[in-house]
Amino acid sequence: MSAQEKGITLLCEAIETTFYTDADKLQRILDNLISNALKFSPKEKRVWICFSERDDARIFSVRDEGPGISDTDQTKLFRKFQKLTARPTNGEASTGLGLAIVKQLAERLNGSIEVSSTLGEGTTFSLVLKK
Repeated sequence: MSAQEKGITLLCEAIETTFYTDADKLQRILDNLISNALKFSPKEKRVWICFSERDDARIFSVRDEGPGISDTDQTKLFRKFQKLTARPTNGEASTGLGLAIVKQLAERLNGSIEVSSTLGEGTTFSLVLKK
């Protein structure tokens, strides 16, 4: 289901920069994180896609206004075939593989995936790529 079909507003915040990385891996990571944000967000909410830099890293973040992820579920996030408490909001399918693949691809880019979540408020996943 698309953002438009769910009435979800997509917002983008980015700085302009140039850097070199594996574009295919980066696209697969961002596609998965954005897809998950849309899948787990209720109708009429917002999803932010952000790109920023700090001294030591470039950071791609995807933030949603979904149900959030419990501390218990956060310990299981990146395992293959893991089904968590939160369910897609409109009957979308979930294999439990996406975040395991995201983590593996991030590591191949010499990066990492970070998660910050508050139950009832939403979740932010960040791809952190070292400079």
